[in-house]
Amino acid sequence: MKFFVTLLLPIVAIFVFNSCTTSTGVVQQGDIIGRVYLGSANISPKNEASQSITVTLTGNTSYSSVSADSGKFVFDKVIQGIYTVTYSKVGYISNTLKNVQFVGNGTLELSTVYLRQDESFGKSKSTFGKVRFYDENGDSLSDHSGAMVSIEGTSISAISDPTGAFYFPKYPAGKFDVTFSKSGYQTFTVPKVVFPDSNLITTSQRLSFQEYSIVALSVPPKFEIQFDSVLFNSDYSNGTAFNNCFILFKQQDGSNDTLLTIAPIGRVLPAEYGKQISIVSVFGDTPDVNIDTYNPNTTDYNSSSYLLNNPGRIINGYSVGFSQFVAPQNRWHVLRAGKDVYVKIYARWYINDGALHYFQIHNQQRIGMTGYLSSKAIKVTLPTSFRYR
Repeated sequence: MKFFVTLLLPIVAIFVFNSCTTSTGVVQQGDIIGRVYLGSANISPKNEASQSITVTLTGNTSYSSVSADSGKFVFDKVIQGIYTVTYSKVGYISNTLKNVQFVGNGTLELSTVYLRQDESFGKSKSTFGKVRFYDENGDSLSDHSGAMVSIEGTSISAISDPTGAFYFPKYPAGKFDVTFSKSGYQTFTVPKVVFPDSNLITTSQRLSFQEYSIVALSVPPKFEIQFDSVLFNSDYSNGTAFNNCFILFKQQDGSNDTLLTIAPIGRVLPAEYGKQISIVSVFGDTPDVNIDTYNPNTTDYNSSSYLLNNPGRIINGYSVGFSQFVAPQNRWHVLRAGKDVYVKIYARWYINDGALHYFQIHNQQRIGMTGYLSSKAIKVTLPTSFRYR
């Protein structure tokens, strides 16, 4: 009996040793894929260029990848296991997905992830601004994220967060044109924005866009302008009509002054479109008169923009959108008496919110245009007759 136990022990030892060194299964491998974007799920298109978001897998083995412009990333030949997936980019809030079980032997597609801009990033030493979105009716939206803000002449850009804020931690000092864009909205370039030296600022500093701190982008409006004709001095004073003529009136010093009021007639279609629409008139000597090239110093010194507050959005002459020319401050009308000129009218949203997004005279320069549509230019002959008021 004693001999049998002695013989059995080496046999058991050999069996235990072999069971510890022999593999019980094959390690599986496969692919993990997914998509990640900057911004939020309502941004279109999603595949903005140069997003370059870092994606890492952390487990018994670690992997790293960078997303393509399409947002796609791929990990191939990943060993089965439990992983933590981390999405990160400088200036954005990282997103972490834990306990991702991967069995291998196939492809695992992860849910799409969106990274939001980190509002605290660089706030202590950064330069920032704000953008605001408007729909085709001129109403402000609640989500202002996804605007691409680019410093022209550089590779530097930023993306706005839901509040509309965007940040430039580093940039060259000087004056640069800044372009605001988002798919479905009108692209807007603000010229000669002053950037301070980022190495010298000690706290957050807000950019000024031609003395405005907010730049607005809008969906192109969905209305049209019907421009029928113009009236000259369609004015009634003491029961007397002054139509299609210059008006002479005496100033306080006794000298005569010359006045010509040019008033458009037409309407905005469809009727009752939008909530806040007003009219601006522009003038020129050629049919290509345009608000983009308009020079207030040589033509419309006293142009006015008036609100279309009637339900039918009717442009009814003197009460809406008229422009007055008065000598001697501006002799444009006197020099063209009896000559042909061209008139075009523009309709815009009338939104007084402190944002830069519509035509304004500022230091004799056009500084912004959004939410505008124009009519065709109409040729008219300025009057030659004069009447005393």
